[in-house]
Amino acid sequence: MPSNKKGADGRSLEKLVVRAGDLARAALPGGVILPPASIVLDGGVYRLASGSSVSNPFFIAHANGQAITLEKDDVENQAKPQQVSSPGVLAGRFFPARDVDVYRFPVKKDGVYWLDVHSQRLGHNTNPYVTAQVVNVAADGKESPEKANEFYELKTNPGGREFNMTNRDVSWRFQAKSDGYLRVELRDLFNQASDDSFKTYLVSVRRETPGFKLLVHPQTVPVAKDKRNIELMATHLRKGSSLPIRFVAIRSGNFNGPIKIQTQNLPKGVRLRNDEIKQGQGAITAHLMNESAEEAFTGEIRFVGQSEIGGKPVEVPASTTVTRHRVGDYNNEPVLARLAKGSVLSVNGSDPEPVRVAPVGQALFKAPANGKVKIPLGIERHGEFTANFKLKAYGVSQLDKLGELEVKKDQKEATLEVDLAKLKVPPGRHEFHLESTVKGKYHYPPLNGKKSAKKRDVTYRLFTMPIVLEIAPAPTPQTEKK
Repeated sequence: MPSNKKGADGRSLEKLVVRAGDLARAALPGGVILPPASIVLDGGVYRLASGSSVSNPFFIAHANGQAITLEKDDVENQAKPQQVSSPGVLAGRFFPARDVDVYRFPVKKDGVYWLDVHSQRLGHNTNPYVTAQVVNVAADGKESPEKANEFYELKTNPGGREFNMTNRDVSWRFQAKSDGYLRVELRDLFNQASDDSFKTYLVSVRRETPGFKLLVHPQTVPVAKDKRNIELMATHLRKGSSLPIRFVAIRSGNFNGPIKIQTQNLPKGVRLRNDEIKQGQGAITAHLMNESAEEAFTGEIRFVGQSEIGGKPVEVPASTTVTRHRVGDYNNEPVLARLAKGSVLSVNGSDPEPVRVAPVGQALFKAPANGKVKIPLGIERHGEFTANFKLKAYGVSQLDKLGELEVKKDQKEATLEVDLAKLKVPPGRHEFHLESTVKGKYHYPPLNGKKSAKKRDVTYRLFTMPIVLEIAPAPTPQTEKK
């Protein structure tokens, strides 16, 4: 049927009314380009199928029981704000150019609420400018407006460079002092010259409900201290190897509790080390460790975050993210990430690491905060990986300034010395690992029954087993008695 809407090219569009049951949800999360920050939205990728014809994929957010209100295009919102139920979701558009929309959400005394505006997180090139003002209403109807608040982009980014969640949308927590309403005014700072009816937004005002989502991805770090590249990481474990895995907690509703990570379908002999996101933490680096796996394995593994919210146990399956492609310099080009269907791990129980570095002796290294600690390392080489290499510490921010440890080609032992006082490592338990790249020659196995005698120059990425420090508070100097 005809529609009064026009596309970006100015051509009139047609309108098709469909039922939600006619939509088919895609099995894979791909097909739609969404920014990493969209992970906070519940929803899915859908298509409309009609006979042999199938539409392009599109993302639909789920309201999860909240009332949905559509923007009234025939209302001059600047003169008369549109009333929206609360808790609820308002769906609107930044259309036409220089459009300004105003809404009212009722609030109750002492209620703790969250205001969320989603637009860039829906995949649009928008820049919402939002002002919000709580207006208290007395029993006699007298209104007492509070200070108006202006909001800009969200800079909170628990995902780091590999899953950058910074965005231009808005999220705000507030508490109502009395019955009244929240007045929300919004416009798109990018929509000042041209009309685009496809630039949509969602505005929600909801009661505070604590919760969290969990992300997991292979840890990617530069191959050298002075590099700013991001590499694609293969989740493969050789005999005696370790693989750093990054877990990101996306906390919502002011939830701040610890999250325990459980694994499912790990092969025998492989375990996850450092499996808890502590209270207030946004992300941790854990390690998948091949301690004694003897059989080859390739399959999907799963991670589940467990916590307690409101006195009740909560389990949340982790979503897997991956980096789309290599990045030469993350200061000059964006690191693009996407969601994946699941996490896959391969294990080779017979093929040893080309170079294996592990702490010798004690599993825990203790020292006072004003002292030094020496960590002996054992070095094993296999094959033709005999080049010198340098080890760099990762996992504890204070160790970022620790110099690299050079290992010569004929060394079988090395010692890492950490000046705790100089680096200002705080008391407590800390876990880190060392990384490096080692050049060598590798003879690929036969391909299609044909054996090649040529050995290729390769660069191998080395991860050590985790190293644990237990730092005691510096002893208090005792004053001499006169």
